[in-house]
Amino acid sequence: MIKASKIFHRDEHRILLEFPYNTEMVEKIKTIFGATWSKTFNGWHVAYTKEVFGKLKELFPGIDYPGKSEEPIKAELPIINDIKEDNQKARKTDIQNFQKSF
Repeated sequence: MIKASKIFHRDEHRILLEFPYNTEMVEKIKTIFGATWSKTFNGWHVAYTKEVFGKLKELFPGIDYPGKSEEPIKAELPIINDIKEDNQKARKTDIQNFQKSF
């Protein structure tokens, strides 16, 4: 498994790639223009661009990165509709009760 994270190295944003040493993975990373080994971070890093990130996902489909596993929040329409329906029933009942009071 390869893990990608954003770093700031030598005055620029980069993508740090962390993984247990694997010759095949290193060879794939070297195909990305500007891929560099960092002693400071003890890992490979590449340019922080959409193009490079797309290439990483192509080369390593299982790559892990921040936000990958987060599911977007979805509004549950049936629940919203139920709330609207309950409010309408309550309003109708309030109106009926108000009318009965006269």
